[in-house]
Amino acid sequence: MFQEDHPVSPNHSYFQTIFEGADLLASFWQPMFKSVGRFHLEVAGLSVKQTQAALQLSRDLAKSLSPADVLAANTRYWEAVTAQCAVSGQRLSASITRAVELPPAFEVVKLPVKQPRDVIVIPDHAASYADRKVA
Repeated sequence: MFQEDHPVSPNHSYFQTIFEGADLLASFWQPMFKSVGRFHLEVAGLSVKQTQAALQLSRDLAKSLSPADVLAANTRYWEAVTAQCAVSGQRLSASITRAVELPPAFEVVKLPVKQPRDVIVIPDHAASYADRKVA
């Protein structure tokens, strides 16, 4: 019934080649997509931090009673924003560097050998009805 040396479908080798090619393509692009994702997460995190700093500035300005308080609030805001940009800039440049570097040498991993399938043998219907008696 089942022969291990012959594939189940005549197109088996064709599809196996396609799936190995898809694995190869995924292993090539995966580091770049991961780095691009990190870049976007870092930009989103930076925008959240800057929004928080802007909200804190508006709270500080609402509580300001003198021009010196306004100047101090603006100073705190710009110090926070520039510090956040400096930290995020390093992370963004690291993610860009990872995105454009060549992937390490890779190899196509062989697919595991498929186990032989179970075979259900259906007996001849005429032989099974011969022993059957109806009341």
